[in-house]
Amino acid sequence: MIDYGVMVQTVELKIGMADATDDEVSQSMALGLNSILNKVKNAIKNMPEGGEWEIINHQLTRIERHLIVSFLLGRIS
Repeated sequence: MIDYGVMVQTVELKIGMADATDDEVSQSMALGLNSILNKVKNAIKNMPEGGEWEIINHQLTRIERHLIVSFLLGRIS
């Protein structure tokens, strides 16, 4: 049997992204995503009922200066 869970994390991107170049936006999003992944790694370790949770899928959404990432987690129980 596979158990599933969802985790959502957000991070605020640098100020001035509205006027930034594509490269600047990509760099800021990469830094934000790295920050989120570090949080998720720590949070997965503390998931209830133990087990080896893994990220199965993710979705990135950018709303103005906010990067929102939802993760689909799974583990074999």
